[in-house]
Amino acid sequence: MAIGMALIPVGDAIGRTIVRGSEHSPMFVAWSRFMIGAAIVLPLALWMKVVRRYPAAFYYKQAVRGAFIAGTITLIITAVSKSPIADVFGAFFIGPALSVVFSSLLLHEKATKRDWFAVIVGFVGVLMVVQPSTAIGPGIPWALAAGVCYGAFLTSTRWAAGSAPPVAQLLVQFLFGCLFLLPFGIAEFLRIGLQMPHLLLFSALTSGVANLVSIIAIGLAPTALLAPVVYFQIVSATFIGLVFFKDPINAMTMAGLVLIMSTGVLRLPSRSKR
Repeated sequence: MAIGMALIPVGDAIGRTIVRGSEHSPMFVAWSRFMIGAAIVLPLALWMKVVRRYPAAFYYKQAVRGAFIAGTITLIITAVSKSPIADVFGAFFIGPALSVVFSSLLLHEKATKRDWFAVIVGFVGVLMVVQPSTAIGPGIPWALAAGVCYGAFLTSTRWAAGSAPPVAQLLVQFLFGCLFLLPFGIAEFLRIGLQMPHLLLFSALTSGVANLVSIIAIGLAPTALLAPVVYFQIVSATFIGLVFFKDPINAMTMAGLVLIMSTGVLRLPSRSKR
């Protein structure tokens, strides 16, 4: 899960480079991830012989997952276009906490006090890193909605775990995500064509690997155990911003990163559980 969360900001950083260096919109970059991802995963799925007839419940679950992740991307792009990124991510990361709530209520998974403590500690660390302002900008409601969608996506991924091999789940997720964003993608492709295709491909590859390992992880452990690890996105994003975009970091940011990484230690099983 930590590997998957560390890779997600890599794809986002590439997407940021594409948007800044071309005429493509963030919406097109999101759609291209689903489309290219599906094109790459399909041969792999065929080679692994996981493309076959599945029960209708499988497609229903993947459609729900695809809708939630497409909604997350759409809402977060809208949010960052209206408010500072720090404020947006401070609101967006209610998602992991909500995933624990959703899993407890809908999937009847038990969350321990240690689980909740790790979620709260991780969120405090996120606030220390992003250092959002106290003003409620126009993008904050969109960011909160994105956080709700992301929490629902994590829960629905746990719900769909075991319904098919991870590669099959990833393929259908990509197909549904591509379908939901198709009107935006096709309209822009017809208007300006395809720009910076090598970066679009690299962005889709990193996003695809991140999604695949996340699906595997969520299939192996309860949502409450993995929810704090989602905050590792902030750790990866901060260092990517420092190295590639020269974004400065201060003592408060470093303290927040240490706090987030400590949630990983809290997730380690006790000696008796081992």
